[in-house]
Amino acid sequence: MSRFQKRTEEFAGQYMTSSKYTTTIAEDMSFSGDDPSKRNFRITFSQPSSNTPVPPAVAYVLVRVWFEGNKYVVKGYQVEGKKQLYEETFKFNEAWIDRIIAQVRFAEEWPCLVARNDEYECIGYSSGSLSFWVDDVDPSERLNQFRPEGVDSNWEVKEE
Repeated sequence: MSRFQKRTEEFAGQYMTSSKYTTTIAEDMSFSGDDPSKRNFRITFSQPSSNTPVPPAVAYVLVRVWFEGNKYVVKGYQVEGKKQLYEETFKFNEAWIDRIIAQVRFAEEWPCLVARNDEYECIGYSSGSLSFWVDDVDPSERLNQFRPEGVDSNWEVKEE
């Protein structure tokens, strides 16, 4: 195991612990580039079970680790589907992972939907001579059926 990966695992253990998801960490070569002092790692969140050892949906977090001044430093992390790079100390919210997993499961049931800025629009479906457009469906309400317990309608973890 490289020191980059060890630092990523330390970071994940400190800031991204989860009681309901299994995590795996692997270097993401597509984002790491040619600079040997900068590496990116993909943390995969999943819920495998004995019935579904390959989970139907996973979520990713990309962690950036740089070697600076004789230390391995986490420069930030990016949650799948988000453009923002969060600083190392920015509080990780497990509800983000819940929402990604729910969106993947939701998209499987509604293949005609297009996601636009966390909103969904059903653009219609066409198969041969059969086609339809859905105007009276509120996909946001349908998405809520996948919301786990302890998460409110804004997909934030409820404080107890």
